[in-house]
Amino acid sequence: MEKIAITSIKYAYFDMDGTILDDQGKLIFENLQAILRLQNANVKIGIATGRPHYLIKAITSQINLDLPVINNDGTEIYDLKSGTSEIIGLIDKNALKQIGTYLHNHQLGYKAYTNEKIYAYTPNGPVEHQGNREAANHPKENLSNVEQLVKLPILKLMTIVWDLVLFQKVWDHFISIPKLFVRNSNNFLIDLTPDWTSKGYALKLLENRNIIDCKNLLAFGDNENDRIMVQYAKYGVVMGNASNSLKEITPYIAKPNTSAGVAKFINEMIDFNK
Repeated sequence: MEKIAITSIKYAYFDMDGTILDDQGKLIFENLQAILRLQNANVKIGIATGRPHYLIKAITSQINLDLPVINNDGTEIYDLKSGTSEIIGLIDKNALKQIGTYLHNHQLGYKAYTNEKIYAYTPNGPVEHQGNREAANHPKENLSNVEQLVKLPILKLMTIVWDLVLFQKVWDHFISIPKLFVRNSNNFLIDLTPDWTSKGYALKLLENRNIIDCKNLLAFGDNENDRIMVQYAKYGVVMGNASNSLKEITPYIAKPNTSAGVAKFINEMIDFNK
């Protein structure tokens, strides 16, 4: 495959978990060096993540981001320089009530995110998954009933169901709820967001404001929440650890995240002399 000329790339957005981070949630050194190499070549750098903006210090402490942060899977855009948050979409209140009623009735824990804090219902202990220490250590406000949840402006909600049979039952229930995007982003984890929001939709908003131009955009992702973003970018790259269906949408496939696939792609597939 022909290399991509660096002069054709002006912007680059990176997913975090499963892409530039290792499976323990740490930024891989080789990836950091490769991203900085892009930045030194005048490519503006941004992050598009499922995490809320207040849980990305693993990145912002090491990279001076040039572009707004697309976070909570595209339900929010956050400007690091001004510290301002723009809410793109909230989970529909009727959908939120159905979600909360089901989870509380079955005593299944969850975390719900606003643009300011995390709320949690934890009848069986913390709702955490491997690879996100920032989330595990971040303060949470406990919820005890559905009424409390429904009053909140929720951008995203996540639950973890460890039993495979129960997981399928929960999944089937959630996909029957209107106006809801349901996905499995990490093993037994289920993420819920408004069905019309996505990282790709957030990119379109930024392009409409002349902040980026997708004809000169490089984007990396590994999961279903990255699909539209990868398709929208001129150079959309899917990680080797992604599903086969995701790999079918682009000719650009990187090595898995555990092999510093982002760094290898940047260093091997981008011509820094053109």
